[in-house]
Amino acid sequence: MNDSAADRTALEAAEHTTAALDAEADQLNAVERARLAAARRRALDRVPARALPIRPWHGLAVAAVLVAVLVVPALRTPPAPTPPAATASASPVDGLFNDLALLSASEDVDFYQDLEFLIWLEDNNDNAG
Repeated sequence: MNDSAADRTALEAAEHTTAALDAEADQLNAVERARLAAARRRALDRVPARALPIRPWHGLAVAAVLVAVLVVPALRTPPAPTPPAATASASPVDGLFNDLALLSASEDVDFYQDLEFLIWLEDNNDNAG
């Protein structure tokens, strides 16, 4: 016999057995059904509830996922551009003193009125040179 014929025979036997058991269950009276239901509940209560099994390789899988999500994208990003040397060495306190010196100067501030032009001029001189 080949596998498909054996499978078909096993399936027919299971269907026949199921039909026979269903026919017998229909003939049980209410008291017997209640006793069987109580016995089933007691048997199921004795079986310990199973939690999801934690195997040692689950920790490795979690670590691999974390590496893939966090480390790999960090390695693929280009480094941040470094600031120019002049601004890298200047501290925020130096900027405050420069602003304070500008505000407390007794000189005329007309020089600073056209600040956008001066910034543009400085940028163009840096790019040209």
